[in-house]
This record gives sequence, structure tokens and C-alpha cells, in this order.
Amino acid sequence: FEAAGRRMPRIPNTELQVLSRVVQFEGTRGVFTPGTLLVAEYDVPADAWYLRENSYPVLPYSILMEIALQPCGFLAAYLDSTLLLPDADLYFRNLDGSGTLHFLPDVRGTTITNHARLVSSTFIQGIIIQKFTYACSVAGRVFYEGDAVFGYFTPEALANQVGLDGGRETQAWYQQQNGQTTTLLNLHSPSVRQQLFNPPADKPHYRLPSASFDLLDQVQVIAQGGKHGRGYIHASKRTDPAAWFFRCHFYEDPVMPGSLGVEAVIEAMQAFVVQQGLGQQFANPVLSMLPQHKVVWKYRGQIVQDVP
Repeated sequence: FEAAGRRMPRIPNTELQVLSRVVQFEGTRGVFTPGTLLVAEYDVPADAWYLRENSYPVLPYSILMEIALQPCGFLAAYLDSTLLLPDADLYFRNLDGSGTLHFLPDVRGTTITNHARLVSSTFIQGIIIQKFTYACSVAGRVFYEGDAVFGYFTPEALANQVGLDGGRETQAWYQQQNGQTTTLLNLHSPSVRQQLFNPPADKPHYRLPSASFDLLDQVQVIAQGGKHGRGYIHASKRTDPAAWFFRCHFYEDPVMPGSLGVEAVIEAMQAFVVQQGLGQQFANPVLSMLPQHKVVWKYRGQIVQDVP
């Protein structure tokens, strides 16, 4: 239930709800003991929308992140974290985290189990910061694990975020260069879409994901650019207040999922791969995450529905 005039943080819903049930809780509600455990399960549909819309029927990284992180959010709520500020409207945000993919299983029609544990909980100056670990498994084998930090914030605290650059105005790398040859890809152009989204018949998965994962408007490519001279990509997307994810994430608090921001970064790299023809030498290339690789993310801001 909700108190009159207040809104409560929630986990994502509809398309982005990837938590089916909670099967175990070890701890005490209202007591933030390190090691408090929540075990959740997610039944993966055999024909899930995100498998159809990916370029290959494996978990997109954003969905993998959601499967890992949603039980952490559920555990935070079940511990009655918001009662530390009983009269405040609070917003729940992922601040940073990391994940190591040991292997990428075929999850179609399977059940993913996630063991989420509280590591720490800190309450200071009207902000609640909590750290969790997670371990996702299929048929008893852990395939993805890591940690994540979340915070409960008042509207005033969110309004004062200064971003990863500390509030300074910074230029992208390509804006600091002179004489670089840049290729601009307009992802709404029919010719560009033909190149990036319509693969040859003998390489059906050598393309970008589509539909809900069409997360970029344009990509600038500098083939030998960047700090290491191996290639540079600068991508952008104009925020659409009608975007599908706002209705899922979250109820009464529409904000772009950070996981989709990570997905957009991956899509930009995939655009570079396809545009540069880096997979042409393979018989049937697939664009997917590299096993035994650790991804680290950090957020210091938000993209809300009413900001273009």
C-alpha cells in the first residue's frame, strides 16, 4: 500500500520485469545485516521479445543486467529501507556496479536463479546507499556474477547531481582533433540501415539488434582514431518522451534504465564492427559479449521522460 500523497520506488514492470518469484529470504526486515540473502527466480520465455529482437537469440547485455539487478532492488525494498526516511518521497537509482560473464548460456525456456546479498547499508545526510552482490545461475551453474551499488534519493538530492565530469563542460575526443577523417552514419538513413541492419543471407546474425534495441540516431566513426589509434565511435540519441522503456521503468518515476545506456554503448561498438567489416572473414559471425570478461559501469545522472 501507499501513504496518501506519496510515491514508492518499484522494480520495473511489463516488458522489463525479469523477476518471476522470490523463493528464499534469510535475514530480518528492518535490520541491514551484511550477508542478508534473497534468492529469486526468473522464468525465461522460449520466445522472449528480447531474444527475437537481438541479432542472435542470446541475452542482450541490458537484459542480463536487469536479471541480475532487479532482485537487489527487491531485497532493498523488502528490508524496508525507505522507512529510514518515512516522510520522504524517495527515488531508487543504480549508481555503479560490475559484472563478470563466465559463459553465455542458451536460456530459452529455462529458469534463471539469482542469489542477491546485501554487503553494506549506509544512511547519511538524507541519502541511503546500499551495496549488493549477485550470482545468476542456470541448472546450478553460475554464469554471471558481480556487485552493484544503489541509492535512495530525495528529489532535492537528484536535482544536485553534477554528472561523471563533475559539472565541467567537456568536449568529446573527436571535437579536440583536427584533420581527422570522420564517417557519419545516420541510422535513420535507408542506405545505412541496409548496411547495419540487413545482413547478407550467408551471415544472418551479422547485424545490429532492432526494434526496442534500436537505441541510436547517429554514429560518427573514425577508423584509426581514439587514444590508441585503433578506432573511435561517438554516438548520440535524442530522447523520445514516448519511448517504450519509460512506461516500464518505473511506475510514477519514468527514467531511462541505465542498462539500456550500457546497451547503447555496445550497439555503437557493434555499428563500428559491421561498418568496418571486421567480421567479414568469418563464415557466420555473431555479435555477442565476450566470456570471462568483466564490465564495469558508473552512473552520475539520469535521463528522465520530460527532458529532450
